[in-house]
Amino acid sequence: MSPGKLHTSSQEPLLVIATESRWALYRSLLRHYWPRLVAMMGLVVLYSALTSIRLAAAGLVDILEARFGAGGGRLIDRLERARVWLFGDVGVPLAERFRADEAFFYNFLLASMGAFVVVSLVMALAFYFKELMAQALILRMEVDVRRAVFSHLCSQSVAYFNRQRSGDVISRLTNDINALRQSFKLFFEDLVQQPFLIVGSLLMALDGAPWLTLACFPFYGLLMLPVLRSGKKIIKHGRGRLEKLGVLTESIGQLFSGIRIVKAFGMERREEEEFAARNEDFVRSTLKMNRAKVKSRAVQELLYNLGTALAVLGGLWLVARGLVDSGGFLQFLFAMVQIYMPLKALSNAWNQLQESRGAVDRTLEVLRESPMIKDHEGSLEFPGVKEKICFEDIEFSYSQLDPRSVSHQGSEDVQHVSVLHDISFQAQAGQVLAFVGPSGSGKSTIVDLLARFYDPQKGRILVDGRDIRDYQYSSYLSSIAIVSQDPFLFHTTIRENIRHGKETATDSEIEEAARVAFAHDFILEQPQGYDTVIGERGVMLSGGQRQRITIARAVLKNAQILILDEATSALDSQSEKEVQRAIDNLIKARTTFVVAHRLSTVVHADKILVLENGRILESGRHEELLKAGGSYSQLWRSQNPEK
Repeated sequence: MSPGKLHTSSQEPLLVIATESRWALYRSLLRHYWPRLVAMMGLVVLYSALTSIRLAAAGLVDILEARFGAGGGRLIDRLERARVWLFGDVGVPLAERFRADEAFFYNFLLASMGAFVVVSLVMALAFYFKELMAQALILRMEVDVRRAVFSHLCSQSVAYFNRQRSGDVISRLTNDINALRQSFKLFFEDLVQQPFLIVGSLLMALDGAPWLTLACFPFYGLLMLPVLRSGKKIIKHGRGRLEKLGVLTESIGQLFSGIRIVKAFGMERREEEEFAARNEDFVRSTLKMNRAKVKSRAVQELLYNLGTALAVLGGLWLVARGLVDSGGFLQFLFAMVQIYMPLKALSNAWNQLQESRGAVDRTLEVLRESPMIKDHEGSLEFPGVKEKICFEDIEFSYSQLDPRSVSHQGSEDVQHVSVLHDISFQAQAGQVLAFVGPSGSGKSTIVDLLARFYDPQKGRILVDGRDIRDYQYSSYLSSIAIVSQDPFLFHTTIRENIRHGKETATDSEIEEAARVAFAHDFILEQPQGYDTVIGERGVMLSGGQRQRITIARAVLKNAQILILDEATSALDSQSEKEVQRAIDNLIKARTTFVVAHRLSTVVHADKILVLENGRILESGRHEELLKAGGSYSQLWRSQNPEK
């Protein structure tokens, strides 16, 4: 894949979206849908041409003058020339025949009305299919961009999400893409169509009163000046508005996720005040943007009204002196009236596009973010663990993942403080390794590196002698199951939550996994059994029940490598016993890495590593470490004073 490009992944053909610039993004979308775009453009041209042709009806004034007055007019002269060209010498001129033959006059008017009805019908059909195709294109492009952003977010490492505000990411995926959709809508409904209407109206105005129309040309350029001048302010405040909207979305997300804390500490009033303040920031930013847009529209309205008044006065003066006939002047006047609406729509569309530039830029920022964890050329399928897993001289620092998160006022040493120092150990296939130590000692970081949520800055993690970075990321992760301290469940049924371990699993396989995790019995006690919807993050279940569901999910995945990250630390004694039974079933015949706070849960581990300040202080079995009388022995005595 070339730099600056990415693919959307779906059941439909992959769409390559260019991310080098805003126009590159638009071009890549237009190239993909060019057949539909060409068909829609044909309908736009047809609709615009017929809209302009309607203005020729103003020439019927010449027919009325010929019938009830003297002379003819521009339209009658053209009809006369057409009749002579088609039929040769036809005798009585049309102007005289209109005056002399009343039946012929009314038949001509009826024929004109019939032609107008046909033109109106074709216009309606062209408008219908044009709008239908435009809406389909807009929706398709919006879906493509949203899918691209979501797919790209899925490819990002854990480090990316650690440094982002979740509300801002959600806002980019929703609010920003909605604004981007609005830019597509403006493009297909205004920027594509309105220029054709303007050109058609100008041609009809030139046909009706050429010199008067040419005299008005500089005036049209003047009408666009206030719109162009307001563009920079709209771009600036439009981006600020979206950023403030992202902050608002973050506030709402935090309220939902932290509602228990808000209630427990009586923080409702404080949250309301902070939300109100952020709302005011959003209002101020939006008003600044709207002020720039309204100002340009007001100036444009003033210029148009003054210009129209001058054009009408000039036209009446020309008609009075016989330099322009009545039909031509009316055609010019109708064209001037008709041209203003597309001109106004075009100006508004331009302002809206400037407003949406911030959304496009923010969307491109996401798409340009290169994943920190990605496959290199020639990556291999992960074959599984046959002999051992080794950590060799591992050093790791979170600050080096994102230098922007570190203050530049500090020394260079501060920016490179390591969480792990010279970590080396190995686990034989099928063994249980446990990591213990105080908070912040690096236990969870080790298993995060094993799962490749991050890559170490120094050292290697080897599986059977080969660096895990040589394997395809998705293939490697498919051999790892994780049960964490905070069990995450989706807002769906129990059955579907377990099935996430293996998408193709049958109902019987799901139930068997639940039995192994000692979850089957309590699942049957739920209102709809396995089909019970358990709420956001499994809120309808107890902590122990949620953990056993995640264990059932891990059992179903049947991965070779198992990570237990303080899986029982948040449970009460009874729940811990139930979950521990499920864990004992889960770890059979698997290479297991256990992060533990309670030492009683790891006494049977094949090897226990004691960490402090990112270093391994001791390693060995439970009995060996107790006899050594070191840090592990002290931790054990502090947790088990009676023993």
